[in-house]
Amino acid sequence: MVTPRPIVIFGAGGYAKCVGDAAQVSGAFDVVAFIDRAPAPGATLLGRPVIAETAYFSGAQFPRAGVAAIGDNFVRMRVAATILEGAPDFQFASVVHPRASIAGSARLGGGSVVLAGAVVNADAVIGLHATLWSNAVVEHDNVLGNGVTLAPAAALGGSVRIGDRTFLGMGSVVTQGVVVGADCVVGAGALVTRDVDDLKLAVGAPARAIRTRSPGDPYL
Repeated sequence: MVTPRPIVIFGAGGYAKCVGDAAQVSGAFDVVAFIDRAPAPGATLLGRPVIAETAYFSGAQFPRAGVAAIGDNFVRMRVAATILEGAPDFQFASVVHPRASIAGSARLGGGSVVLAGAVVNADAVIGLHATLWSNAVVEHDNVLGNGVTLAPAAALGGSVRIGDRTFLGMGSVVTQGVVVGADCVVGAGALVTRDVDDLKLAVGAPARAIRTRSPGDPYL
């Protein structure tokens, strides 16, 4: 029997709750604490303490391993970098819910999360700190950049490329061989049948880019 690995989770919102639950039910991890910037005294999440960042970085009692569980892609990547600045030996864990399906030939980057019902098929490559929400589908030979999020039921056909920090909304579909650039947002229910340049907001079926974004623009 494998002993669960102790980890911490940076974040204390809804996404962090989902990551913590998936980590626990996987049997691979023991969530020791959640880390937040300024938690209320005595705060808990899923029965675990929520501690301040300052307490985490100044103490040695907490594991130097875990996940940056921040919903916004740009902020999550920034937090991951900040963690390594404060704890250079920190190891980012990949959390996979036991009801997700990951092909043996697929590769999953550190700090990434795959939630219940999600599917990652043969030879797909998932970057660092990516998030596949419930029932998301990543077909064969896809390449997803760092910090990408697929919202629930988003689906990618074969050989799709998704750039860093791009967000695909609920129920969106990207058809075979299409490239979606970095820092894009694809709206809920969109059908993407042609390439999307970096920094675009694309909506509709078929999807079209309706405006240009700036890196870090909020979308949640």
